[in-house]
Amino acid sequence: MGRYIIKRLLMVIPILIGVTLFIFLTLSLTPGDPAKLAMGNDATEEQLQAFREQNGLDKSIPVQYLTYMGKAVTGNFGKSFITRQTVTSMIGARIGNTLFLSFTSIAFTIIVSLIMGVTMAVKQNSLYDNTMRVVTIILTSMPQFWLAIMMILLFAVKLRWLPSSGLGTFKQAIIPIICCACSGITMCTRTTRASMLEVINQDYIRTARAKGLRSNDIIWRHALKNALLPMITVYGRMVASCFNGSVVIESIFGINGIGTMMMNALRQKDIPAIMGGIIISACVITVVNLLTDLAYAFVDPRIRSHYRRASGKKKAVRNTPKEGTVTA
Repeated sequence: MGRYIIKRLLMVIPILIGVTLFIFLTLSLTPGDPAKLAMGNDATEEQLQAFREQNGLDKSIPVQYLTYMGKAVTGNFGKSFITRQTVTSMIGARIGNTLFLSFTSIAFTIIVSLIMGVTMAVKQNSLYDNTMRVVTIILTSMPQFWLAIMMILLFAVKLRWLPSSGLGTFKQAIIPIICCACSGITMCTRTTRASMLEVINQDYIRTARAKGLRSNDIIWRHALKNALLPMITVYGRMVASCFNGSVVIESIFGINGIGTMMMNALRQKDIPAIMGGIIISACVITVVNLLTDLAYAFVDPRIRSHYRRASGKKKAVRNTPKEGTVTA
């Protein structure tokens, strides 16, 4: 298992290289001069040239990329072209809001989708099940930004129950968290229901009922544990979706997070700020994917035994004497 974790961590390196190279090339080849966007239309040609030389924009694209990545490996993401602040300090000031929004939305999604999905499976084809299936289909068809605008109009403008922006207080956080979690709730609820329906019709569940075990114990301790494997994949994708979706939500609700920073940087072609945000996002999503794979082994003993057998075979091959050698 330890060797598997090391291999997966080493795979992060080519993934980051591929992602950063694609984004850097895309930003460099799109129309717009970062020097003019940063200095303004009133800047002279001498000032623009000095800006390019100061920030390495006068060099070729491969040299710019290698120079940037050489500094990024040490944690130096450069300085913003617009604010002239270090990107590291800009991310540090904003990452708390992004992580709070993302992980609160993830926790809300997991709790709601588990309860709804399991209940829908237990009450299959009931009024509750049919109603929730219709609701999840409707929510799936709603774009995240449209749902956010509609909730602002209803709860902030019309009813005046909740604030329309910010994340500092509990009331301010309610609408952003719900909007960020809605798409994940619909996907995870439907997967949980389908996985639970497959498990609760198995023979061992009927045997547990025949033995007189309590219904709650059968569902939450036995059936749910065996239904988790396909659910883990969807929950892993949902975590990445919530983190990426926070970019849109932060922009709509005026939250000072990494998403807002990246959106502003895109408008002004602030390459260091964009690249810093991309690297952080790629690292978070890669770690989440690794944790998802490890969760498979935690839930399913067959996967754990597979890793043990694989490592045992390698040790046996290593200890096998070579042909022609004499053993005592």
